[in-house]
Amino acid sequence: MKRILFSGLLLCLSLSLFAQNSNEISAASSIRKWADGPLTLEDFSYRTGGNSDKAMRLSYGIRWKDDKHKIGNTTFYYPTFYAYMNPYASWIKPEYKTPEYLRYVQTYFDYVELCKRRAQKEVSQRNEHSIDYIVRFHMDVADGFFEELDGETHDGADTAAVRICQERVAAELAEENDFEYVPDYKIDPKGRAMGMHIGLGSEFHVGNMGAYVPSLIGLEFGFDFNFNRWTIFWDGLIGSGGNLRQDIFRYSQPWEAGNHMSGGNINLSVGYAAWDSQWWKITPLAGIGVDYIDYPKKDSRDDKTEIAAFRVLCGVNADFKFSRQIHGEGMAESSVRARLYGAFNNYPVPIGSSWSLNFSVGVNWLAWFLK
Repeated sequence: MKRILFSGLLLCLSLSLFAQNSNEISAASSIRKWADGPLTLEDFSYRTGGNSDKAMRLSYGIRWKDDKHKIGNTTFYYPTFYAYMNPYASWIKPEYKTPEYLRYVQTYFDYVELCKRRAQKEVSQRNEHSIDYIVRFHMDVADGFFEELDGETHDGADTAAVRICQERVAAELAEENDFEYVPDYKIDPKGRAMGMHIGLGSEFHVGNMGAYVPSLIGLEFGFDFNFNRWTIFWDGLIGSGGNLRQDIFRYSQPWEAGNHMSGGNINLSVGYAAWDSQWWKITPLAGIGVDYIDYPKKDSRDDKTEIAAFRVLCGVNADFKFSRQIHGEGMAESSVRARLYGAFNNYPVPIGSSWSLNFSVGVNWLAWFLK
């Protein structure tokens, strides 16, 4: 029974996908783009107009599709517009199918192309997200022009007036060059951004601290908050080390050498991108944080299993940007990040104040809201 139900579900899903694909193909094949060339009488051979009191009907519109352009690691997404007519919903009555009347209908179609170019230019210059509003506005402009055209040419009967209107529209088309997308591939991000990173981190203890506590290796994670070239980093390390190297007599129950240790840190720092290119970003940073080490709790008599220390740090981030995707006013950036910094940790005695060297490698993701 389960096999029958599964087979039926798979069949329904296949039929649904086939129907959707067929509809998309049908919709795409039922239009004729302005870029395909001038209209011909063959484009109006599917319908006759019936009992309509109109001599013709042109079904027209403006559509767009998402296009992309890739340069190096950067992919630009942008809408591409096109003017179209639907031959299956358009008609010219047989007695009006003359070259002179076709010139009148072509003027209609040329003006739709003109409105398309103006809409494309407006969207491209403003990085406008409300594309529907802009298209509706320019379609309304086209409808108003067609009313004027009908009045000036007496619905296409005045061939001299039709020729004048067509030449006027052709001149405007020549002035309004068609859209040519030229991406700014040297873009320097300006605006706000939020991101996160995760990777493998380490902390190598030196000096007196290294005599007691082993180095740590573990999960490094954090978040970025960017404003132009400035970045606030909040990050941390959860690590595991080797065995405690010396006894620590600080609490009622001493920490005994030979037991496995763990630890980590939490940091807050500020950095400035001294070098920010299409592929690389180098960010010196400085900040403060808390470093800690953990000792495994043996029994209920242990009154302390953690020692923490205030720290100051200074270092540098190096980001290799392997992917950037720009869409309007937003940009998603992915990079491999390496971080190296030194920290001065103020532990209590017997460990005392000492230095540690920290290194991590991971993946970073940023979402930019560009100006």
